[in-house]
Amino acid sequence: MAAFLRDWGTADADDPRVLQAAFTLLVAIDLTFRMRGGARYDLVSWPVFAAVLLVLVTTVTMVVPWDRVPRETIAVLAVLDIVVVGTCRLSPEGSAWPSWSCCPPSGSAASARCAAR
Repeated sequence: MAAFLRDWGTADADDPRVLQAAFTLLVAIDLTFRMRGGARYDLVSWPVFAAVLLVLVTTVTMVVPWDRVPRETIAVLAVLDIVVVGTCRLSPEGSAWPSWSCCPPSGSAASARCAAR
């Protein structure tokens, strides 16, 4: 476990592949939660555009030889990831639903127990 944490801490030093893969996984989980919650997206919608952009950015990230590219180029990935998050939220369902999905509805017995703590 210590070796994993040591390697994870240096993962973003020169090669952003691991962090980009983790970001892709988080966005995929977010979209999955929203779709399981009833969100439906047309082919021409902001979340679909964000998913396509994310696939393109992740593909480029995995293909680029990062040891030959100037280190400052990694900042472009950060900006594109922010664009992915922003465009993913440009739908009516794009609020903070995933972060609140684990909370019980107000007025339920479970929320009363949570409030009592």
